Amino acid sequence: MEAHSEGQGKGAVFTLRLPLLQSGGDKPQKDEAAQLRQRLRILLIDDNTDMLQTLSTLLTMEGHEVATAVDGESGLEAIRATALDLVLCDIGLPGALDGYAVARAVRADADLSGVYMVALSGYGQERDRQRAKASGFDSHLLKPLNFGELAEVLASASHHSSTALTFRS
Repeated sequence: MEAHSEGQGKGAVFTLRLPLLQSGGDKPQKDEAAQLRQRLRILLIDDNTDMLQTLSTLLTMEGHEVATAVDGESGLEAIRATALDLVLCDIGLPGALDGYAVARAVRADADLSGVYMVALSGYGQERDRQRAKASGFDSHLLKPLNFGELAEVLASASHHSSTALTFRS
């Protein structure tokens, strides 16, 4: 990340550079490139509002449609009400539904089978990853987020939504 300012009262420019995913060859195949650029409908569920705002802004700048929720109940309501491709869900949420409960509820609903679920957690031991998988998450990202890993998740979600669903309204 770079920051630059001409001086006090003259504003600032912040530049964030993210690495591109590399394919096996020098030039990605046409369908791979299209998958990487596919606009995803993403829901972020996290009680950390700074993280929500930052990640939402980043994903929106990348061309994705992003909604947010601050607890499991409102997150699950948004998942059921909106056609989504990807849910990034914190594990430790306030209220009656933690991230594991949200994932179990999504997986129990056949109408939501196309949603790619990713756990966000500060806990990254193998047992934590296994618990997330057993709850229904497709992937697990450790906080703070590694943007290279996030890019891989976006590509996986893009591929999942283009192969798992034949119609989205």
